Amino acid sequence: MNLLRGGRAVYYTVSDFANMYADGVKLVAGGGGMSRPIENVGILDYELDPMLKERYMRTNFQEGQFILTSLLFAKDSPHLTTEAVKHLVSRGASGLAIRNVFRLPLPEAALRYADSKNFPVFLITSAKLYFEDIVYEARRLAERMKDVYFPQGELEAVFSGAEGGEGAARRARRINPSFGERFFAIYMHGAEYFGEQDFMEFYGRYEKSRFFSPRGRLCLYKRGAFFFCSGDECVRESAAEFPRAVDPEGTCSVGASRVHFSLREFGECAKEALYAALINGESPAPYHMYDELGIYRALFPFAERPEAAAFRDGVLDAVREYDIENGAELMPTLERFAASGCDVRETARILGIHENTARYRMERIAALTGLSFRSHDQAEQLSLAVKSALCAKLLARL
Repeated sequence: MNLLRGGRAVYYTVSDFANMYADGVKLVAGGGGMSRPIENVGILDYELDPMLKERYMRTNFQEGQFILTSLLFAKDSPHLTTEAVKHLVSRGASGLAIRNVFRLPLPEAALRYADSKNFPVFLITSAKLYFEDIVYEARRLAERMKDVYFPQGELEAVFSGAEGGEGAARRARRINPSFGERFFAIYMHGAEYFGEQDFMEFYGRYEKSRFFSPRGRLCLYKRGAFFFCSGDECVRESAAEFPRAVDPEGTCSVGASRVHFSLREFGECAKEALYAALINGESPAPYHMYDELGIYRALFPFAERPEAAAFRDGVLDAVREYDIENGAELMPTLERFAASGCDVRETARILGIHENTARYRMERIAALTGLSFRSHDQAEQLSLAVKSALCAKLLARL
């Protein structure tokens, strides 16, 4: 669907235009209005010609429209540029891009007025940037940005591994043309069902938060939402504050990536946040940082590989079958053993059982698997099998 219910949409902005055509345009005024949305593009040609003013002045140009002009109407009267800027501001236009083919001086009054109203004005500096191309691309991108499900398709393409490096950077810019090279991701994973309506509620709060900016993007992804932040924000502070801003009831588990410095690493960044959020769902902590996941950083990328499944099933199947046949609790004991750093005493404490009971269970596990908790190397194999199984289980919940 294109529009979010309740009238909210994810808009293509003036900042997106500026970043998309960074090599062909120059901002000359109104830098404070870069977050203005662009709904479509219009061309100002003859409409403000004094001879036609009464016919067109009140009917052309709309709120949210980005305007292109060659200043044809002002070629004999450059001061009309100031009147044009004032008129476009009054109509709620998003901004103005000028191809100054007549080499007219831009009145200082026009630029000062644009600055005072945060109305972006650009000069088109590239001879290869045509009005028709801008109109077409803006229309296409405006529709794409309003599509709630579009980012999910781009993320799936990156996650598939089919596109890395420049392909991943290209996908990132399709999600948000204003992304910079320094960025990080936060993923919020819904404990239960998380759908479009939940996302819309998150987005409404996001719009009102201090995190809302042209260089960020909140994206629906499966049973949760990604927040990609490009800029100078602190990732740890954002991991603590952003979820409170959009999910005040704390319904989601939260994970944050490392800071990355190239959009070529967009896929890795998103995966880091996703893995951290999945682990956070197993913990009472308010969020998890990817840097703090330990061995899970190595296990998650391979958890769904046949080799990983064969390893963990070879270790754990006999334990699972024993529990089913005997109504025992060896698997929960083994899981706590792995989570406690292979410490039997700590395992007993967490489970609320006598240490001798924990040792007895671990001896049964050794008899079933051939791996003794008393051997460091064999205990490590037990732990890796359990943690690999947890990774696979969590990934299956997406």
